[in-house]
Amino acid sequence: MTANIPSNTSDNRPILGLETSTDFCSVTLWNSPENYLTTSLKQAKGHSRKINDMLDDLFRLSGTKYGDLKYIVVSAGPGSFTGLRLGFTVAKAISFASSVPVAAVPTLESAAFLFSEYQVDDKGFRILSKAGSKEYFCAEFMRLNGKLICLRETELLFLDNILSETAGIQNVFISGYIQQVNNAVFFNADAAGCIRLFLSDPQKYHVTDTELLTPEYHKEFIIKKKV
Repeated sequence: MTANIPSNTSDNRPILGLETSTDFCSVTLWNSPENYLTTSLKQAKGHSRKINDMLDDLFRLSGTKYGDLKYIVVSAGPGSFTGLRLGFTVAKAISFASSVPVAAVPTLESAAFLFSEYQVDDKGFRILSKAGSKEYFCAEFMRLNGKLICLRETELLFLDNILSETAGIQNVFISGYIQQVNNAVFFNADAAGCIRLFLSDPQKYHVTDTELLTPEYHKEFIIKKKV
């Protein structure tokens, strides 16, 4: 499905946000920064069994229907292979059924955008998300003149490299938190953060052709078959 960006800037229809890239599954129905509903679930597995109930609860409480949506904003990765596929499947299904456009925002950038609101200017920080038993997705950012600047694009780091670094940069984990890492904090990446990043530049994150939309895995996953 090919979709154009809605041209009416005064359009106050709600936006649906989906964050399923980590153990922290989050769904948000957004009307404004002061008016939105969020539900979340933190568990390693089982998002696929819960996300429909989470959506049903939000739409029932708000009295909203899928056709009322202005946009669907989904966390694009990197992150959990299964989690990302789930988020994209849900976003595409709603989009195709209700003719709602989709936007996809990078997961680490979304978390950084929200985290930067609590940071002072000129102070770098890294967003890290677990990629495997000893691997992490990592990107480096800084807040400058009130805006988020990407200093280092997403890359895959081994745990030994992270543990051995002694630089003063703050390490912000959105999954796989390790207390032994220098200057480490945990921060939840959530669907509201995805929507905030999208609203900062809707044209940048708008998806023109939803059918071609795929997650940003940043890693080759091996699917193991049961014998």
